[in-house]
Amino acid sequence: MLEVESCTVNFGGIRALYDASISVSEMEIVGIIGPNGAGKTTLFDVINGFRAPDEGRVRFRDVDITGYPAHQRAAAGMARAFQNVGLIRGATVRTNLLAAEHLAARYSATAGLLGLPATYADERRLSQRAETLIEILGLSGLMDREVDGLPYGVLKRVEVAAVLATDPDLVLLDEPTSGLGPGEADQFGAMLLELRRTFGLTILMIEHNVPFVSDVCDYVYCLNFGEVLAEGKPHEVRNHPEVVRAYLGDEVPSWLIGADKPSKPLVVVDGVQVSYGTGHHRSAPVLRDLSFEVLEAERLVVLGLNGAGKTTTLAMLAGLLHPEHGSITFAGHDITNLTAAERVALGITLVPEGRQVFPGLSVDHNLRLGAWMHRHDSGYISETREQVLRVFPQLAPRRGQLAGTLSGGEQQMLAIGRALMASPRLLLIDEASLGLSPAITQSVFSIIDQINAQGVTVVLVEQGTAALSHADRAMILERGQIVHRGTGAETDHASLRERYLGAPA
Repeated sequence: MLEVESCTVNFGGIRALYDASISVSEMEIVGIIGPNGAGKTTLFDVINGFRAPDEGRVRFRDVDITGYPAHQRAAAGMARAFQNVGLIRGATVRTNLLAAEHLAARYSATAGLLGLPATYADERRLSQRAETLIEILGLSGLMDREVDGLPYGVLKRVEVAAVLATDPDLVLLDEPTSGLGPGEADQFGAMLLELRRTFGLTILMIEHNVPFVSDVCDYVYCLNFGEVLAEGKPHEVRNHPEVVRAYLGDEVPSWLIGADKPSKPLVVVDGVQVSYGTGHHRSAPVLRDLSFEVLEAERLVVLGLNGAGKTTTLAMLAGLLHPEHGSITFAGHDITNLTAAERVALGITLVPEGRQVFPGLSVDHNLRLGAWMHRHDSGYISETREQVLRVFPQLAPRRGQLAGTLSGGEQQMLAIGRALMASPRLLLIDEASLGLSPAITQSVFSIIDQINAQGVTVVLVEQGTAALSHADRAMILERGQIVHRGTGAETDHASLRERYLGAPA
């Protein structure tokens, strides 16, 4: 039914996809897995027409659709659901489904705008069809409820109903179990299998929950750095050595792993719950009753797959998100309700995922922005900048160079250097290794060790295990809860493999 042939996509100097080919047969459920930055969403964008490939082509039912825009692909029988629920907020379930059915309307746009009598019968037909979909998906009684305020698991099913309302042959699902609890994910998997039987659907999904993929999918592709790393039956792919390495990195020898360093707590997180949005737009909890400590001058590594709540945990510590309940203390002071700026002033800084340097500004200006709290103290800025450049000597000859022209590793160093300009006591780093080669990753981690040796407490979020050799303690998040905590030596490669891939070591 679907063939993606040797597709390549470049974003400037970054290769997001390279010679990627996949094939999906009629009535198959096919999964696409892979670590962060593997190119999965870019592949979906190529398939449904959001992005044209630089090379390669896409065929759907033996027709070359490479040049078709997204709406033509939808009319041809292709529909996509997104990771974040894409419903019309403030509208009812019925309105959402009717909007999705507009391609099936038998009257013209003019007739609809004028409300001509010829439209009434067709509107009744479409409404009855929408009610049938809702009944099949177990959502009876919700047709005239606004989607705002519905539970997250219900919203996921409403979105599937809206996708089915377009009468597709091929459905693209982007992380369908994101935000769902284990029981909800199991129910969702059973629903997908039933929908395939009922509607004769073909389904292609991106999913980080590898055990879910193994239970539901007929065939699986694993992407890494934009290339197809492995393909085959689910059990073949999840046990493939290169797939294990892509998710976890190489196993860390136990003698390299840092020992526990007993110390007093610098940060205490007690029973926090965090969701996104406000009021009726609030999502399901991303963090649930989360409690942990960060010890003074330690290196704490937080591991977990996408959607586990790692970035949300750092955002909560940095003050970008505030918990609905629970508390956060820093150096004995309650900072639960303090703003991000107030926390920076106390000594908490964040290096965000993807570096987020200012590409159009010089290296020097990026560093100066990190010292914004001290912008009127030229002596502080000059002295601190010199200290940062001693940590990152590669940046010294590039002070006048635009940040956007640096290599990925240099941009990561600049992002960390910018955070150090605030003289932090607690440094939060989100995915320092993202998009970097193993050699550059180890170089960045070694620099983080040097920073920690100077007394800075470091919380490092990572997906793979490469950071374990630089950890005093580690904890694993899964669906917003801590499922493991201990020293680096107690967080072994085998247990992570089973948690990430659902496969016995």
